[in-house]
Amino acid sequence: MATEAKLSLFGDVSTLTAQLDGLRVAQNPQDLCKTLRIAFMERELYNQYLTSLVEDAERTKALLEVFDKVRRRNIS
Repeated sequence: MATEAKLSLFGDVSTLTAQLDGLRVAQNPQDLCKTLRIAFMERELYNQYLTSLVEDAERTKALLEVFDKVRRRNIS
């Protein structure tokens, strides 16, 4: 029995990294939410991306600022 490979919406970790690193607080909150939701669904790639942030405080801070904006929008 052949197993089917799960198709990723991002393709690979480098594409996911480019998408998430490209997020900016100034972007439309709906676009930010959509990109983050898709990333969360791509658990394996997302986990690899988070691992790449361990030693990079600047990228980590930028992602946290995006999370904060999305959170504020969803609370309002």
